[in-house]
Formats: sequence, structure tokens, C-alpha cells
Amino acid sequence: NKKPQSCRYMGVDLREDNFIGLRSTENNVFCMEENSSNIDNIMKVCNDSGITKFSILFIDGLHSINQVMADCRFMQHVEVGGYVLFHDTNWHPGPHCVFDALDEEMFEKTRTSVEDLDWGVGVAKRIK
Repeated sequence: NKKPQSCRYMGVDLREDNFIGLRSTENNVFCMEENSSNIDNIMKVCNDSGITKFSILFIDGLHSINQVMADCRFMQHVEVGGYVLFHDTNWHPGPHCVFDALDEEMFEKTRTSVEDLDWGVGVAKRIK
């Protein structure tokens, strides 16, 4: 584990088996099996674990527009100067459309891995 002790990680996934070998409270690595739509439950666990703001939010779940928009509710907890990464912005309409629609007064946007053979990653830096 090479991350600073002050760094906290919270993983949320529908499948518990995706966390095998990850969870470590002594290293501030927290994981929970939960639908990401349940923001109140997730934020309670985050707050109880000492996580009140996110430096990095990685959205890579279901690809429907509605689900990506639901996941975007976590963006209110991203600190100014923090990042939101959207996976699959090249091919899936949910991440693609939601990333394109982000408020450019709040987020500086960049697309990476835009080649035809890649799923694409959209990077949004919170600027206010």
C-alpha cells in the first residue's frame, strides 16, 4: 500500500466479490456492497468513516443515462480542485451524454483515450 495514511478510499459496487483483498480499515480502505443510487446510505457510511468530501470520484457503473445521472449526485461532495472521472464515454450513451452536458462553469472537461478501440474516459475537474 503506497498511498498516504491520510488518504481514504471508499468503493461501492453491487457485488461484494469485487472487493476481495481490498478492504482494510487500518489503511483507510472501505468498501460496501450497495446500489450507487442509494446515496443517503452510502454517504452515511462515508461520513461514519471520516469521508466528507471526495478528491476523486470515478463513475463506472450501469451505463443508462438515468443511472449515470443518479451517480452524478455524488458530485456535490467533490471538493473544488477534485476530479470526476467518467468511464465509457466513447460508446455508451449514458456517460457520453451526461459528460457532454456538465456545466462548464463548474467543471473543466477533458476526454482521454478517444481512439476507436477504447471505451474512453472523461475527466472533469471541479473549478467552483
